[in-house]
Amino acid sequence: MRPNIKTPIITAMALAAALLPVPALAQTAPRLVPDFGAHNEVPDPFEKPDPSLRYKAAFDVSQAARTPGVVHQGLERVARMVNSLGHHGAKLQPGDIVVTMHGPAAKPAMMAAAFAKRFNGEANPNAELINRFQRLDRVQDGRCSAHVASNCQRFGNFGA
Repeated sequence: MRPNIKTPIITAMALAAALLPVPALAQTAPRLVPDFGAHNEVPDPFEKPDPSLRYKAAFDVSQAARTPGVVHQGLERVARMVNSLGHHGAKLQPGDIVVTMHGPAAKPAMMAAAFAKRFNGEANPNAELINRFQRLDRVQDGRCSAHVASNCQRFGNFGA
């Protein structure tokens, strides 16, 4: 009986392939906010988020959307920050990212149904991103002070 020499060679090759690093898989983390907040990977950055630290940020969005009918640039920035932190392994906790939208920026923060009702059936281009922030439970709406409360919107707390 002749020994089968192919089996040990195939096993050794499979083991070697499994142990080799695969950069494309190791560096590609899923986005925390898919389809929004694309960020460019900078090779060998001077500084990048440290996954051992807890990051907190507050975004004060008060300008109207630059381009009507597309996602508000302020919300896109929030998504970019969340995705960048997640890409580098930072673990966000509820309340770490807070967004307050007021003045001319309050319109994009409205829930889809309230937006459509108030603006003659128009669809809110920000509704899907706001829903993803809510599902993620890491991006929360800020609290508005009394002097701006009449023109302040908070995610999920208005417009059913």
